[in-house]
Amino acid sequence: MAFLGSLFEKKNCAICGKELGMLGKTKISDGHICKDCSGKLSPYFNGYRSSTAEDIRTQLAYREENARQVASFNPTTTIDGGGKKVYLDENAGRLIITNQSNWRSSNPDLMELSQITGCDTEVRESKTEIKRTNAQGEEVSYNPPRYDIDYDIYVKVFVSSPYFSEISWKVNSSRIDKKTSTEYHEAESKARAVRNALTGIHTQQRAAAAPKRAVTCPNCLATTMPDANGCCEYCGGSLQSVMAHDASPSVSQDFGQQQYDQQQYGQQQYGRTRQQYDQDYDQDYDDRGFGTQQATTRQNRAFGQAKADFRRQNR
Repeated sequence: MAFLGSLFEKKNCAICGKELGMLGKTKISDGHICKDCSGKLSPYFNGYRSSTAEDIRTQLAYREENARQVASFNPTTTIDGGGKKVYLDENAGRLIITNQSNWRSSNPDLMELSQITGCDTEVRESKTEIKRTNAQGEEVSYNPPRYDIDYDIYVKVFVSSPYFSEISWKVNSSRIDKKTSTEYHEAESKARAVRNALTGIHTQQRAAAAPKRAVTCPNCLATTMPDANGCCEYCGGSLQSVMAHDASPSVSQDFGQQQYDQQQYGQQQYGRTRQQYDQDYDQDYDDRGFGTQQATTRQNRAFGQAKADFRRQNR
């Protein structure tokens, strides 16, 4: 009887105080919230049972601010991911992921590019056994069993957010019966486009967040600190290829940073000794005409520094 009494006991929304009926309410750790309040939360949020009323209020405040930010969001790139689209504002470093065409009114979660921590794609198979009817009119399995296989392609985006950790969706609108079909290749292409774009964002953000260190410019051979645009401070050439090596964990894992730096100078390549390489470097330096009479101040500074650094490191 006590159970039935609690079942029919009147309950109120822990957020707005609205009286709740038997249906249309959501349980949280210290009470219930109404359908209207839960509808204002992030569509990717599913941590109701572990959230308190205060947690919900905090998220609702975030959602109100999110709506104001979405109103001024101006995407520069749209990626069609099938079930959802990814809208990127590369100028402001933000994005949204939504299936709503009128997305401004639906208040999608606006995320910083730095919040994207990864992206995966997955092909899921659905197997249905095909059976035959025997002489007695019974359905029996073939020997060996036969199956009808359908395919669905999913995208999963990993996000650093206090309210959700991932966004996943099915790319294709209906199940695909053949991997060789046009529908399969189109869905696969859309999933790959999303993955490549968001994986690229994650790599760029990780490289940007990494502490800067001196690198060797592949254009002028100077030891330089990358500027804000990832360029050499002496010749202005791009350092993206060198910085990409620095950001890649395989470089330090496979070679170690010291061996990688030695490779950049070409040390001991093709069995040459340090002395032979130094002689070749001097000859190449002179052959290019970068003496004090022919070269600009920038060229002198760059090649002079690179030459001095190389000798100092290999004494």
